[in-house]
Amino acid sequence: MKGKIGYQIFVDRFNNFNNKNNNFLDWDTPIKAHEKQEYDFYGGNLLGITKKINYLKKLNIDFLYLTPIFKANTNHRYDTVDFEKIDEIIGSEEDLNNLFLELKINNIDLFLDIALNHTSKYSVLKNNVDFYTGKNWADVNNLPELNIDNEELKNYFFKFENSILKKFLKKGISNWRLDCAYDLGYSFLNELKSELNKTCDNKLIGEVWSYPKKWLSILDGIMNYYYFDLIKNVLSGNISGKLFTKIVIETFEECGYSLFNCWNMLSSHDTPRILTEFKNKYKLAVILQFALPGSPLIYYGEEIGLNGDNDPYCRETMKWEKVNEDNEFLNFYKVLIDEYKNSSALNSGDISECYYSDKEIIAFERKSEKIRENRIIIINPTNEEKEIIIYTKNSSLMNNSKIIDCLTGLEFSVFNSSIKALIPPLFGGIFKIKEEKEKYNFYKRID
Repeated sequence: MKGKIGYQIFVDRFNNFNNKNNNFLDWDTPIKAHEKQEYDFYGGNLLGITKKINYLKKLNIDFLYLTPIFKANTNHRYDTVDFEKIDEIIGSEEDLNNLFLELKINNIDLFLDIALNHTSKYSVLKNNVDFYTGKNWADVNNLPELNIDNEELKNYFFKFENSILKKFLKKGISNWRLDCAYDLGYSFLNELKSELNKTCDNKLIGEVWSYPKKWLSILDGIMNYYYFDLIKNVLSGNISGKLFTKIVIETFEECGYSLFNCWNMLSSHDTPRILTEFKNKYKLAVILQFALPGSPLIYYGEEIGLNGDNDPYCRETMKWEKVNEDNEFLNFYKVLIDEYKNSSALNSGDISECYYSDKEIIAFERKSEKIRENRIIIINPTNEEKEIIIYTKNSSLMNNSKIIDCLTGLEFSVFNSSIKALIPPLFGGIFKIKEEKEKYNFYKRID
């Protein structure tokens, strides 16, 4: 199983291509919080995404995840009015099909988003009272909760041959992110997954804000908010680097390679952006996002340095003028993406414990069958320089050799499978063995 690089788009805010409406805000109008902010539209559309596929291809992503596209009343569209219609504000079925085909030509998979737990209070399903529980999701007035135990509703969503999900599956669109998967429960998700498997191969990724293991026995993967919380707490000093490392290694031991189907995410349309959340430690956070077993998911605009607090500020329009060769954020992401895709240790390898005395340091090894593919992750989240010795369990890490950081070029020396490290403050590195053609090669007979 191999991890992939993902990219999330909030459709209304990514790119407006020839989408005109007197009610649309100008693309450069700053985001403003107010009572009716969910009705502020900027006009991002499916055609606009299609026009930016070359950008996504150059970024070297493997899959694209779109927030909901069904007919709705709000800009986020989690309040579905009609599951049988693409929201005309963002385009048509033809636009969706063209986007899907263009992505396929460029070897980029497409994930669509669907909320099976609730709808809009104006939904076309509202005439059938048996489809609803009589409560609102999270007590939000506009989001009445669906009675997903109702057999007729199951038929409508996924059981009948002309059901909502099966119609998409037959068109080749078979990958879905399930909104509020944690509210749907194990039994419903198991029934859903089993039924869809009868039609074709598919992938279901659940929005889950808890430990992955049991969910992964049913779903293909989850949005790994568990990682997000761990990274947030270790970089803020709420937990030690040693405890962080212990937890992520034991998580891998319990959940296994299915973690590579999970999305390692640090931000989304529901959370503050990375720069706002992690500030001067944002690079350390992103390094961990790419270094932990899983599929890194980039929320649009993070790669160019957008910032913003909680909704609505995390939903700013994409600033295309920032896409240039001098953008340090973009260059940083490109190096990490390249490193991830070209290292089997990062995209499909094991994770192994390292031994060291300083509890604040984070250090672990990502392992492949070949030593040249191995990567050692070393993070110093403190404001102090740290001088430590890190012991590994790697028999192929050769004495008197060196390792070098793929991001900064910093080098550390290796002695008896241990690393003597002088780690700068607020430093994060992904280290590989260093081989120099003009010098003696300690790895000449080591695979």
